[in-house]
Amino acid sequence: MELELTRVDYLDVGVIIPHCMKLIPAEMPKYQQKLIIGDQEGVIQLISSKKDEIQVHFKTLPGPKVTSVQLGGAPGTLADKMFVAMENKVHGFSKKGKMFLSFDTNLTESIKSMFVSGADLLVCGNHVYNHYRDCKDVGSYLCGDTIVDVVALCPNNSNRIITILACSGRVLRILEHCRVRQTIELNSVPTIMHVPKGLGDKLICGFSDGKVILYKIGHFSMEVSEEVLVDDAEHSSAVSCINTFDLTGDGKEELILGRRDGTLQIYSMKSEDNEIDLESRQLFIENYNESISSVQGGTFAAVGYAEVVVCTYTGRIFGLTTQCVARSISDNQNSGTMDFPNDTNLRIARLRSEIAELESRVAREREKYQQSTQAMSSGLSAIPMLNNIPKIPIMELELTRVDYLDVGVIIPHCMKLIPAEMPKYQQKLIIGDQEGVIQLISSKKDEIQVHFKTLPGPKVTSVQLGGAPGTLADKMFVAMENKVHGFSKKGKMFLSFDTNLTESIKSMFVCGADLLVCGNHVYNHYRDCKDVGSYLCGDTIVDVVALCPNNSNRIITILACSGRVLRILEHCRVRQTIELNSVPTIMHVPKGLGDKLICGFSDGKVILYKIGHFSMEVSEEVLVDDAEHSSAVSCINTFDLTGDGKEELILGRRDGTLQIYSMKSEDNEIDLESRQLFIENYNESISSVQGGTFAAVGYAEVVVCTYTGRIFGLTTQCVARSISDNQNSGTMNFPNDTNLRIARLRSEIAELESRVAREREKYQQSTQAMSSGLSAIPMLNMVLCREDASYDLSIEIPASIEYILLQSDVPLELLDVEKNTAVVSFSECNPLSGNCLLATYRCQLNTSRVDLKIRTIEGQHGTLQAFITPVLQPKCSQLREYPIKPLSLHVRTHKFDETRPYSSLTLRGAFSLSEMHSWISHCVPEIPEKLSSGDTSVLTFENVLIGSLLRCEYKKGEAEFRSDNISTISIIKDVLTREITKKRIKLEISTDMNPSCIGHILKLIEPVLVRHIKMSRDHKLLQALLELDIRGEDDLGVLCKEWREIYMNQKEITQSVGKDRVLVDRFHGFLTDLFIDWNKFRGSNVKSKLQQFVQLLENYDHEAVLQFFGVRNESG
Repeated sequence: MELELTRVDYLDVGVIIPHCMKLIPAEMPKYQQKLIIGDQEGVIQLISSKKDEIQVHFKTLPGPKVTSVQLGGAPGTLADKMFVAMENKVHGFSKKGKMFLSFDTNLTESIKSMFVSGADLLVCGNHVYNHYRDCKDVGSYLCGDTIVDVVALCPNNSNRIITILACSGRVLRILEHCRVRQTIELNSVPTIMHVPKGLGDKLICGFSDGKVILYKIGHFSMEVSEEVLVDDAEHSSAVSCINTFDLTGDGKEELILGRRDGTLQIYSMKSEDNEIDLESRQLFIENYNESISSVQGGTFAAVGYAEVVVCTYTGRIFGLTTQCVARSISDNQNSGTMDFPNDTNLRIARLRSEIAELESRVAREREKYQQSTQAMSSGLSAIPMLNNIPKIPIMELELTRVDYLDVGVIIPHCMKLIPAEMPKYQQKLIIGDQEGVIQLISSKKDEIQVHFKTLPGPKVTSVQLGGAPGTLADKMFVAMENKVHGFSKKGKMFLSFDTNLTESIKSMFVCGADLLVCGNHVYNHYRDCKDVGSYLCGDTIVDVVALCPNNSNRIITILACSGRVLRILEHCRVRQTIELNSVPTIMHVPKGLGDKLICGFSDGKVILYKIGHFSMEVSEEVLVDDAEHSSAVSCINTFDLTGDGKEELILGRRDGTLQIYSMKSEDNEIDLESRQLFIENYNESISSVQGGTFAAVGYAEVVVCTYTGRIFGLTTQCVARSISDNQNSGTMNFPNDTNLRIARLRSEIAELESRVAREREKYQQSTQAMSSGLSAIPMLNMVLCREDASYDLSIEIPASIEYILLQSDVPLELLDVEKNTAVVSFSECNPLSGNCLLATYRCQLNTSRVDLKIRTIEGQHGTLQAFITPVLQPKCSQLREYPIKPLSLHVRTHKFDETRPYSSLTLRGAFSLSEMHSWISHCVPEIPEKLSSGDTSVLTFENVLIGSLLRCEYKKGEAEFRSDNISTISIIKDVLTREITKKRIKLEISTDMNPSCIGHILKLIEPVLVRHIKMSRDHKLLQALLELDIRGEDDLGVLCKEWREIYMNQKEITQSVGKDRVLVDRFHGFLTDLFIDWNKFRGSNVKSKLQQFVQLLENYDHEAVLQFFGVRNESG
């Protein structure tokens, strides 16, 4: 080779893909440069070299995968600003690590390639190209092929931007103003593009067949000329990266190529008038046996010495320097003398220490891996190249995750931090799991200390803290079955109280000497373990808390009920009922506030309620209403994490999202202007969150517990870097008792291996004995979502899920869920055989939770079956069934508008109140299990799709149903008649169909139908307008105002047409059923008119549709 280069290894990082490493320009030529790296673990770091040591200037925590790193700056200045693409966002960093930009591109797909030129930002997904200037959308282009890479040329360094897209369809597309001006047809698939510095009309392109071609694009005519730079038959591996730099110091730039087979080549090229000549000569070639992701020419390790910094796919970063590095010992072993720098002995000692530590680390990691495989863990042994990336927004509150331990399955209200005697002192943690194990733990020197731990027993359903008024609430009360046990901090049981409830305790609250316990329907109040009173609730009780106004002995109890109400009790009597729009899931009483409580709901909202001391008046304020995060709230806590004297609101959700909000505080009262400080998704339902001081004195943190029993902390402490972070630095800090810790961990591993072996034997024996025991405890929730009138089904188990089989005897539609990584496949099925849906969800490794979205059709009823198969041996599966009720899109409500026109159905016969209650529960969801007291029951429901109402009023021998939706009346009549006929009860049926209901229902859905027709017309006009050659505002001025608005709102129109189409199709189906049901009550068969009716709906006109129904237009 003509060019002598010496390899110097720098560091190892995570997996690196092309365009994810850049050398930042220095202020002066041949000055040392810094290196920016972004890997597939989402870690971004800026490094430099000083005295042969790697200096880390800043390093981010892991996050979404980095897909591109580009440099930019204002025209005429150094391009020393760093732009990093992650998911569909672009973050900008300064050289000091300060983030000056966090830009959400709102792309529907992740960014795959990016280019920065002055104020212009070009980003591409797989098919969409977007152009932004100063973070404002300039235009976009939808490409039929997959976009491989994007670059931009600025002829004569002007503001004119010519974009080049390298596409997998063997073409280069040249765009200007987001319009294709030229297409270059290629003989091979392009893989990478590079714009040489200072050349505004040329680009170099590498191909999958190994060729490298230079293209020159005319400034005005867009004429393209091409010259082959490299066509090496011996080295035909795909080109993965390209760079140009003057390595020899002769003023001519060399061409640096990296290939996917690990080959690195350097070519010299003649240069005349700063133009690249095309007669190239190979100066250097070497194969490194790893795909090369990036190459950068510059000055990194030593001032004045050019080098090539190389990064491989596995994250190995090294340099090929032109510096004459001193020969190694092996080169000098036969010479009389050896020359070493003065600090050689220190460096050798440091390296030997580093090698010893790395060997120890490798041994520990190997032990962990063997442990995980023996425990049948499905953890990955390598980092995959394709993963679904969770959204991780930029957060104001920096928290570091620290894992503590794993316990059994945990449900809400089963983990508490015990108050410390002094603020910011370390606290102990009490945990109770579904195996009946109660343990009290603390942290000391990064080790978990177990103060006491009970043997397995009945499931723990609630853990609460209590104490005498005016003292620390450091007594622990644990509910198991229908008993309450009290423990001191030393593990001594001072109380074992049998409540004598006929059902297990589901929720509990302790306030001084008062103990409040609830089953599914019964609330009991005890004071000093003596029964004070009880209350029987018709709805299922979800949670219970108590308020003590002015810290008095007065107890106000609040019951959160599944019937969408909060019941306020005093002396076990209902004093007030708060009607809700959604089902409450959890309640929390902020510390020191005796008249306020915070309530979380199944639709993701969080509301604060203030209850008057004497008048029982209730005021409410919405704290959180986040449309993007509508998963049910599973736990709530408040704590001062920032140390500013104001408590933050901590939320955990069933989809694994944890959020922290700041709230203003005045006179120790929670103000209601909240701002999100932190958000993260942990892919497991969060059962409990507690704010406090657990791991380190003086550092606040959030202790989190997931459903599967994984307990970890999010601490405000700046956690020391691990060995992997420090392996390239001069020193490494380890605790003095490392050997003891290693021995302890090995002992623990051996104990766990023995325990796993015993549990496996027990499991195999139970399966051989045909035991019906469950192999996993599933948590499954099916909730109707108001926003899109579909059901959210969440399936979560403690083990990894292999696949889920769904089977239904009723027509259902499975919708895409963005965060669902499972692969779905459908099987053909015959509805006549009872199968209307057969679908299989195959889950990725380590998936313990799957979220599904299901759309039902009212009038169709049956059963959805889910067969859940975990990754366990021997193979097992669990069946879960979900009834799909005839009126599946109805939810409970508390308001009934008497001004609407209603049709009615009246049933009379020899049936009891409880029988009618049971029959209605088969027809409508959210029916309370228990009957309310009294001779008559009244229930009101709302259709979340249409907005129609249904009122059910029934008593012994008579039931009346009123609705403004005739189809609802028809469905109820069919279902109840069938159920009553099975009992052979003589029944009298009378109906009163109000024709005004037709016009009323049409008015409810008419805005959507009219809007869709207008949007469809605008969309057709937009397609025609896009054919026009519109280049600026002058061209737009020719158009009329209406057309100009259509052209300017093209993105909104395109999105709205697609979104409304789904809803309009559902409305058309509903109106078709309404047409059939209306005529059925009139005794007419209209099957022959259905096709005509559907065509009429496509061009909706209110008068024409009413006329087709045979109804006069009447107001009201």
